[in-house]
Amino acid sequence: MEETKNSGYWISAWREVIRRPRAVISLAVILLYLGITVWVYT
Repeated sequence: MEETKNSGYWISAWREVIRRPRAVISLAVILLYLGITVWVYT
């Protein structure tokens, strides 16, 4: 596994998260909705 590459990717991802909180909130809502939908229909 390439740990250094992954950690660098996650650091840049966190920087994007800090830069755009609204996008993160909307993404979390979408993921939550999808998770509930899958949980209900299975």
